[in-house]
Amino acid sequence: MWRIAPEHEHAAAFYRNSVIHAFLETSIVELALAHVRHADGDRVAAFWSQAMRLRDLLKFDFYFADSATFRGNIAEEMAWHQDWEAHVAAGGDEIDAILYAKRPLISDAMLRLFFEAYEIVADVLRDAPADIGAKELTQLALGVGRQYVAQGRVRSSEPVSTLLFATARQVAADQHLLEPGPDLAERRTAFRQELRDILRDFNHVEQIARSRFIAREIEARQARQVDSQAR
Repeated sequence: MWRIAPEHEHAAAFYRNSVIHAFLETSIVELALAHVRHADGDRVAAFWSQAMRLRDLLKFDFYFADSATFRGNIAEEMAWHQDWEAHVAAGGDEIDAILYAKRPLISDAMLRLFFEAYEIVADVLRDAPADIGAKELTQLALGVGRQYVAQGRVRSSEPVSTLLFATARQVAADQHLLEPGPDLAERRTAFRQELRDILRDFNHVEQIARSRFIAREIEARQARQVDSQAR
């Protein structure tokens, strides 16, 4: 097993995020599509709203262009699929068809670990005092994270990182979840649920990628059988 020494974590995170940055917007597209499959009302508007929300949540881990440029980049990402807005508006299977046609599907490999780290911190905050300190929050998150790894509630140990928990704390602070308030418990609960919903979207994209892989393998096997019979 390979392990990155603590003194090298910053450098490793820099190179990891530099690689991911090249696939950041296409990963956000996948998650926004999965999110609006069963949305009510204007699904195209919901798609854009979720894309912007994901951008906002990830802004402490990645650099983003300004909002207008980001929207232009997302529109360019979607332009490969003809009449994509009509398919998004239809919802359900029409959106799944867009995801099925997109190659490759990479959001799970690129971004899941960040949202798993955010969700671990959100879990800790559910029962934490309003004024919990950064060091205490990190230590509690490390303990919960290790427990989640052992239970298989996160895919790997990679999200259990002091660096990721530091940015997760920034995300929580940006959502005003580290300030006393009469509705703090409710807002912390809502934030945790939002992150769990995003992780559910990761699962849906992964399921489509897996089903596409299986279909491709079956097709290849059948082609080999036909070729063998023809000889």
